[in-house]
Amino acid sequence: MLPFSGVVSSTDFTIVGRAFSQTEVPEAQYRIVNPMYLKAMRIPLLAGREFNETDTDRTPLVCHINETLAQRYWPKG
Repeated sequence: MLPFSGVVSSTDFTIVGRAFSQTEVPEAQYRIVNPMYLKAMRIPLLAGREFNETDTDRTPLVCHINETLAQRYWPKG
């Protein structure tokens, strides 16, 4: 789902080492972007690494999360 397309897509996710009940399964919206998205939108990367051209469908998956999701599920870092 492209940013600003008006289409919202979400997925459940798991966190290694944490158990959640059936009623509190973590869920997040997602968008597919190219490596220049953060720069084009002037979104600062607070930690981790930028996407790059070597990130493909054949390499390990990469994602960025926003500060709200980070604070909710990893409040201590």
